Amino acid sequence: NIGVAPNGVTKFARLTKSGAQWMHHLVIWLVNQL
Repeated sequence: NIGVAPNGVTKFARLTKSGAQWMHHLVIWLVNQL
């Protein structure tokens, strides 16, 4: 289980990071539409 936990945390961190980048691009796109 010790090896599984860090792997899950890493996957979660990657999803969070990619999600933040997606939101960032979305905000920029919305601002450019104004």
